[in-house]
Amino acid sequence: MESFEKVNSIIMQNLETLNSYVKTIRNKHGNTRLATELPTIEKYASVLDGNYCKFQLRINSLKMYVEVLEKAALEKDQEIMRLKAQKFDEYISGSRVTQPLLRSGITKQRERSYAQAAMASAKTSDIKTNHVVILAPRNADMPTYSDTTFKLFKTSVNHEMLKDSKISIQNKKMSTKARVVLTCASQEQCEALCEAVSDDKWIKAVIPKKKDPQVQILGIDESIPKDDVFKLILAQNKDMEEFAQCKFEANFEKMDRIGTKFVVAEVEPKLFKKLIEIGKVCVGYSSCPVKSRIRVVRCFKCNRFGHLKKNCRNETSCTSCGGNHDAKVCKNPVLKCSNCDWINTKRVQRKQEKVNSEHRADDYGCPQYLRMYKIVENQYNFG
Repeated sequence: MESFEKVNSIIMQNLETLNSYVKTIRNKHGNTRLATELPTIEKYASVLDGNYCKFQLRINSLKMYVEVLEKAALEKDQEIMRLKAQKFDEYISGSRVTQPLLRSGITKQRERSYAQAAMASAKTSDIKTNHVVILAPRNADMPTYSDTTFKLFKTSVNHEMLKDSKISIQNKKMSTKARVVLTCASQEQCEALCEAVSDDKWIKAVIPKKKDPQVQILGIDESIPKDDVFKLILAQNKDMEEFAQCKFEANFEKMDRIGTKFVVAEVEPKLFKKLIEIGKVCVGYSSCPVKSRIRVVRCFKCNRFGHLKKNCRNETSCTSCGGNHDAKVCKNPVLKCSNCDWINTKRVQRKQEKVNSEHRADDYGCPQYLRMYKIVENQYNFG
């Protein structure tokens, strides 16, 4: 609009200059040649004046059109803010339900059956709390492999010792850095196993310590430093004095999409219970929802769990159809989860029932995601 006003001002100045010039010529005497040019000059002045009127009408029309566009843009902005607020409320209330993208025209009935299958899978595949011991070389610089570590373990603890100590090894898993993860039947058996190899000069056995739980506090004003969050929680909320000496490590903060930020903090189990029980805490200028944070790491390249894209050595797998291509270029309308499809090949070999794989790999209702969620959850000490 500023450019229109500028052009309008220039045209007005030109018209005034031309009119002044014509009047000056008309008032002069004795110049017959100029007098003969006056009709032509006045003709051009009339044409210019007519074009100016048309231009002015065009400007008025464009002004009205711009006003309509500005009104429509304002309505869209308001609708976007409303949707953001709605999604935020759903997120903080824990009512967010992620469903598969229905690119292949799947009916609502199929959506319901998938949701029911996912819930059933979550119940039947509930992961029990494992009692594990990690075997590792005593010398980290010693070049060895997981199978070598396990062989050294067998020379140190023979089957007779396992029988006498009543230690039952229910599962073993070869891990990275020459480590072996052994699953026992109880915590007492884990402690007995660690005692059995305590004097071994080649390998050591340790019971992994569970991590303190994490909380995610949402809706914090962006002007509040993350290191001041716990101080404000203690000062602005009732019955928090007894938790003043508890661990509260604000690991990181991040801006959200509605102009505020969230803070993730590692806390002691008893403080975790209190914050989750309250549900909301006053922090600075607002009441902020508190949620438990359990992060399931999924690779954005191969979609497998447990590692990041930058460390991935696997082939690319489509998040949508499971094919060997990036999801951005996927044209296949059929949904298939690569993780569930992979586990189904194992279940067929074991003559077990297949899990539902007709969903995206990033679906929060995925049976494999729910299984990994339980595994990660068991790594925390909730008290």
